Amino acid sequence: MPSAEYFRSDELLSREDTRLLVVDVQEKLTPLIPNGPTVVANCRRIVEACRLLDVPVFATEQYPKGLGATVPEVAERLDGIDVQEKLRFSSVECLGWPPAGDDETHRDKVV
Repeated sequence: MPSAEYFRSDELLSREDTRLLVVDVQEKLTPLIPNGPTVVANCRRIVEACRLLDVPVFATEQYPKGLGATVPEVAERLDGIDVQEKLRFSSVECLGWPPAGDDETHRDKVV
């Protein structure tokens, strides 16, 4: 049991203030990433963990017509999630998230 002096920093992640964004883990991009298989495996794990903890999960694909879809190992974990297509490097436009201070969900931390 924590003592009365226990202090939890607001900068730490919690399931109430965090969301996950899986960015462009795609068929033609992952072979170019150093340690790509490890990155894919870690993406799978973190998606699974977030789903277990009820942390919202979002995903994007950069120009999927040219770069392919999200790799199957990750895509199967994203079942039911509307993966957003984007044509710019940033994910801001396609996700439509409000500025952190205006977000009624108070999920101002993104992993």
